[in-house]
Amino acid sequence: MARFALRLIEKIDETHDTKTFRFALNGHNLDFLPGHFIMANKMIDGKLVRRAYSISSSPLNKKSIDLTIKRVENGIFSNYMYDNANVGDSIDMDGPYGKFIYNDGSNGVVLISAGCGIAPLMSMARYIIEKGINVNVIMLHSCKTPNDMLFREEMLRIQENNENFKYIVTITRPTGFDWNGKTGRINEELLRSIIKGGERFFVSGRVEFGHSIVSMLRNLGVKDENIKEELF
Repeated sequence: MARFALRLIEKIDETHDTKTFRFALNGHNLDFLPGHFIMANKMIDGKLVRRAYSISSSPLNKKSIDLTIKRVENGIFSNYMYDNANVGDSIDMDGPYGKFIYNDGSNGVVLISAGCGIAPLMSMARYIIEKGINVNVIMLHSCKTPNDMLFREEMLRIQENNENFKYIVTITRPTGFDWNGKTGRINEELLRSIIKGGERFFVSGRVEFGHSIVSMLRNLGVKDENIKEELF
């Protein structure tokens, strides 16, 4: 697929180790669906480095796209983006790619993520809300500490303004934090409490996390045809 250059127009601090990098489309027709990813390409220290990043913005936004990137220890590309990429710089990209996509439908949607796995699910949630699709949406997110919560304020605003949207977050390492919400890993009890029947499940996160969630969903009677995974 042909590459195209997009210009970085904003770097947004999300948490202590995660930023959203916003790129202007400048009329480029990036025809992507919620959940798609792109490949970012950059010559770093004389070598071409390619990394896959999920798009976290809605495809209804035709002016820019967002890539939400966590700084990874010894991560060549993520550290370049944090330390060397400046507003005004261009990054070569190609795509979109992937089969982890949301298509409009009448069934309820459950979006389950851990850590930065929330990125493609944000694209889905934003798209559903912006388009006014009349479906029930549950955003179920797990992270280590309250300091690691991504997009929390936006999710709370969406929940407040949309009766069909429910946001649930659980913290796995609450010790030492002023946190009165749910704690622990996502388990069958929590999943059972939100399953009404007929929903589509989108699971995004590390491989171990994804396999655990899918196994529990199967135990609870969810059919494989109603489960999609994006694992990394």
